[in-house]
Amino acid sequence: MASMLFNANSACRRSPMASSAIVASALLVACAVFAPATARAQSSAQATSRILMEHVSPPGDSTHSSAVLYPSEYSASRRWPVLFVLDPRGRAMPSLERFADAADRLGYVVISSYDSRSDSSKDVNVRAINAMLATAFSRVAVDTTRMYLAGFSGTARQMWDFAAELPTNIAGVIGFGAGLPNMGDGFAAAFEGRQAFAYFAGAGEEDFNFIETKVFAEKVKGTVAARFAEYAGPHAWPSAAICGAALEWMHSRAILGGRIAVDSAFVLGRIRAELDSARALERSGQLAKAAAAFQRTADDYAGWPGTREAKERGAALSASPAVHEYVAWSATLADAEQRQELELERALVVARLHSMTTQQLLEGLEIEPLMQRAASSDSLQAPTARRLLARVQVALAFYEPRDHLARGNGRDALELLAAANRISPLMGESCAMLARARTLAPRVHPELRCATTN
Repeated sequence: MASMLFNANSACRRSPMASSAIVASALLVACAVFAPATARAQSSAQATSRILMEHVSPPGDSTHSSAVLYPSEYSASRRWPVLFVLDPRGRAMPSLERFADAADRLGYVVISSYDSRSDSSKDVNVRAINAMLATAFSRVAVDTTRMYLAGFSGTARQMWDFAAELPTNIAGVIGFGAGLPNMGDGFAAAFEGRQAFAYFAGAGEEDFNFIETKVFAEKVKGTVAARFAEYAGPHAWPSAAICGAALEWMHSRAILGGRIAVDSAFVLGRIRAELDSARALERSGQLAKAAAAFQRTADDYAGWPGTREAKERGAALSASPAVHEYVAWSATLADAEQRQELELERALVVARLHSMTTQQLLEGLEIEPLMQRAASSDSLQAPTARRLLARVQVALAFYEPRDHLARGNGRDALELLAAANRISPLMGESCAMLARARTLAPRVHPELRCATTN
């Protein structure tokens, strides 16, 4: 039996370099206590189809639960990579399903938490990841060198704490909708030298964190293998196709980084698929995106067959005046967007300190000009304006009124919600705040309605 246990002190060792940057000191509990490599949920016989367990609690803890997906070929006779998914609202099943097909095809176990949260105490996610680790080591034959983290928004940020805590275990991070605004010295100390570590980032083209996520992915490239994917839409998880592509890229990095045996057919298949995608972008006239796609393939699979074309096409397209102008203008707009974000934050601080009417908020935040730019046909200016509007919207519809309601200030919360409603209809958590604010200030904006209750 001893041969089936891994050494908790080495396999779940905290990085000595991470202590200044990491707050999740309780993360090691699960690794220290639950170390069996055998799966208790299944026998050693190979499964004929993938198994989904919608609610699984760790041993001795009924307060936490996860959804668990076993790939169709799962058997306790070998060890398996595990993807831990943390949704910012604990939506375990929808988040798991985005990765399910790729995980089954590639042979990954997926564990997705019902307890993870964004906009909450960091301890909440520490407890959530500990519960998932406990579940994994009590039910799965875990490959302790190939544990991956996936998150969105706030959880995409906190995952870096966990990755730094377990340097010998976490092989990669998949983060959508957020990066780290401030890396600090602790980041370089924790990840420098981890050549086999990989980071797949992504954000919607209208996500208010788009620039933050893209810039962060570019910054970390000098430290770890990194890739950024943009997709249509706002601040949200991407489609199953993009989540699957992220996991496939992680799998290719495990091969190229020497974590698993070389699978030439898989790597060559990925190269062909990426070349096909880049060619399609070029045919559709999206030359800058095509150039970037070709270059990513050339960089990620250097020396492999097919990368010569990727390198040559990427260089040729990048040298064209049209692409050069597009890239330069995109960089200029990105800088301007970051400056405007700071200006908007300052305006929100003023609104936080002084009571304002809805109209004063709209004028102070320059909502009308932003809405006009967002409605334009400019392929660069319009997305920039929509991202800024989205940033203002989430502040007016959630963060700011939440803070006012915590202080019992229903009037200002309603003014903020009314301003948010001018940008887009109130829904989701804003509806609960609207109802709460109404009880505190029933005569303020009685006309205001939630889109889901009309």
